[in-house]
Amino acid sequence: MIDEVHITDLALIHNVSLTFDKGLTVITGETGSGKSALLKGLRLLLGERATKESIREGCTSACVEGRFFIDDTNENAASSANFDVDADVHDANANTNTNVNANARDTSTVTSVNATSANADACAGDIAPTFQELLVKRTCSTDGKSRVSINGSLASLKELAATMARTVDFCGQFEHQRLMQAKFHEGMLDAFLHTHTSPEYKAYHQAFLDYRDACQQLKLVAEAGEQQNARVEQARYLIRRVEELNPAENEYDELTVQLQKAQHSEELTRDVFSAQTALSGESGALDQLNTAISQIQHAAQFDAALAEKAQSLLESLYITEDISRDISSYAASIEFDAQALDDMQQRMSLFQGLLHDFTPDMAQLMKNYHDAKQLVESLDNSKEHLSALQARVQQAREQLECAACALTEFRKKGAPLFSERVNEVLAALEMQHAQFSCSVDMVPLEQFTEQSPCAVEFMYCPGEGMQYRQLVRIASGGEMSRVMLALKVVLGKSDAVQTLIFDEVDAGVGGTTAQALARVLFELSQTHQVILVTHLAQVAVYADTHYVVSKTDGTGVGPAETQVERLSEEHRALEIARMLSGKATDTSLLHARELIAAARAAD
Repeated sequence: MIDEVHITDLALIHNVSLTFDKGLTVITGETGSGKSALLKGLRLLLGERATKESIREGCTSACVEGRFFIDDTNENAASSANFDVDADVHDANANTNTNVNANARDTSTVTSVNATSANADACAGDIAPTFQELLVKRTCSTDGKSRVSINGSLASLKELAATMARTVDFCGQFEHQRLMQAKFHEGMLDAFLHTHTSPEYKAYHQAFLDYRDACQQLKLVAEAGEQQNARVEQARYLIRRVEELNPAENEYDELTVQLQKAQHSEELTRDVFSAQTALSGESGALDQLNTAISQIQHAAQFDAALAEKAQSLLESLYITEDISRDISSYAASIEFDAQALDDMQQRMSLFQGLLHDFTPDMAQLMKNYHDAKQLVESLDNSKEHLSALQARVQQAREQLECAACALTEFRKKGAPLFSERVNEVLAALEMQHAQFSCSVDMVPLEQFTEQSPCAVEFMYCPGEGMQYRQLVRIASGGEMSRVMLALKVVLGKSDAVQTLIFDEVDAGVGGTTAQALARVLFELSQTHQVILVTHLAQVAVYADTHYVVSKTDGTGVGPAETQVERLSEEHRALEIARMLSGKATDTSLLHARELIAAARAAD
C-alpha cells in the first residue's frame, strides 16, 4: 500500500505531502484545481516517463518521493494463501478443493520493517502479515534528465515500473496497465480459478519441462552430428593427450607445491638452520628470553606490578620453544633427491605442454576433457541414440498435447463462471446491457510456454444485438474503468495488486448508477487500498480518508499554486455539500450529513 507521498514543483504543485491509509481514499476539488498534477506525481512513482513541461514554472526541477508498504502475505495471496475454490468452480471443473502452494518472491531490493506500523495493518487477517518498506524517488529537470532511486540505490525507469506493477495499478482512462494488455488476462482468470494449484496445471507444467528437455537433448545430438568433422577430431585429440598424461585428482596443484620445495631445498635448508640457530643457539632468542625472565622475576620482589610482565615473557618463552622444536623437525625432514627432482620436472613439463596447447587453467582443461568424452560417447552410438531421442521427443510431445488439452479445458470450463461474476458486478454498475466474456483457445504447440498452452483474452459486447469483440479495441475509457473495477471486485484477495488508483472512474455517471458505483468501490476497499479522484458526492461519502484539492490565484510574487487538505469530519460535510449543489448551503449541508450518515450505516 502507499503510505506517504511528497511532491515538489510539479505543475501547479509547489510543496504537497499526503499520507494514505487503508480502505477508500477520495480526492475531490474543482475542475482545474490540480488533481491531474497530483495523479501525475503518483504516475511518476509508478514508472511513467517524465517531461520537462511538467515542471512548475520558474523551477529547474521537480521531485516526487513515495513510501510504500508491500504486504508479502497479500501480494502472494494468489499463490501462497490457502483458498477454497468456490463450489460453482468445483461443479464446473469437477475438482475438489485445493490449496495453493507458497510462491516466495525475491525481495532483495526492499528492506523489512515491523508490521506494527500504524499504516501497515492494511491487510490484517488470520496470518500475521509481513511488510516490506519501499522508498521511491523520482526527479526530473528542465534539461530533460530524469533520475530514479529505489531504497536509496539508483535504478532504471524499467526497473521502477516492474517493481511497482506488482503492487499498484493505476486505473485511469486508457491507462489500465494490465487490462489493456492481453498477456495479463490469463493471470486474472487463473487467479479466480486458482489454476496453479490444479492437477491439470501441474501435469502440464511437468509435461512441458519433459518435452523441452527431450528437444534440447535431440538438438544437442543433431548439432554434434553436423559438426562432427571438426569438433569430434578435436575432442578425440584432447582425450588422447589427457589420457596419455593420466593426471590424478589434484595432482597438478600438489606437484606445483612439491616442485617449489624441491627446487629450493638448499635455500630452505640454509634459511631454516639459520632460524634454528637464532632461536636455540648460544646466546639465541631462548637464552635471551630466559635471562630477561630471570631479571624481571628478581625485580618483581620489589615491585609486584612486574610479576605480570614476567608471566607474559614466560608464556612467550613457551611459544618460542614450541616454534624452535617445529623448525628443528622441519629442517631434519628436508632432503635433496636429484632423481626425484628430475622426475617432478619432467612431469610438470608434460602438464605445462598440455595447458599451453588447450587452456591455461587446469580445472577448465578437465571440464573440457569430460565434455569431450561425453560428446564422443554420444556420437559413437549416434544412430541408436538419435533414434531413441526422436522416440522420446514424440512421446513427450503426445503427453504435452494431452496435458495442454486438459489445462485448456479446465480454463474453458471456469471462464463462463468468471464472466458471469464480472457481469453481475457490471449489472450492479448499471451496465446490464453490456456483456463481458473470457475467450480461451489453445495455441499451436510452437507457441506453448512453461505456464500455458492457451491464449486468453477478454471480449466485450457493448449492447444487445452486438457482437463480442476484443475488449482492448472497442471499450471506451469509462467502460474500461468499470470493467477493471468489476474485475477487481471479483478477484478480491486473489489479486496480488494491493493498491488501486482510479482516475474519474465515475465520469458520466449519475443517479442510481452513482449509488451502485459507490457501493462497489466501498466493497473493493475492503480487500484493497483504493485511491479515487471523484466528482460524485455519492462516492465521496464512503471515504475513510478525504482530501480536497484547491488552487490559489497567482500573484505578482509567483504563479498559481495547488494546495491539498485532509478534511476533518465537519469540513468533509462542507465539501460534500459543495459537490451536491456547487456551494455549501443549509439545505445541501443537511443533505451531505444525511448521505454521510447513510454511508456509515451501510458499512
